[in-house]
Amino acid sequence: MDDNYFITIFGWMHERLGLKSHEEKVYALVYSFSNNGENTCNTSQKTISRMCNCGINTVKRALIDLEKKELIKKYKKNSNTNGIRVMLKIWWG
Repeated sequence: MDDNYFITIFGWMHERLGLKSHEEKVYALVYSFSNNGENTCNTSQKTISRMCNCGINTVKRALIDLEKKELIKKYKKNSNTNGIRVMLKIWWG
């Protein structure tokens, strides 16, 4: 990954989702990475941790909380990796 990446926190994320700071950053990152036509993000928790400038345990906790709020859905991509699906239906459907 190069030094030109960025995270966009859209107004609706901040105003409507009611997320804690780290949840908001993690969601914004997953959301931007899932803008691939399939609403999926296959980025490691380690990468999310590095990009959001927080610990792995904070990322794990944020992902659990985001899934409980039905904003994301974790799924098994294959036997070695997991993925995250952004549940856009919450706001757009």
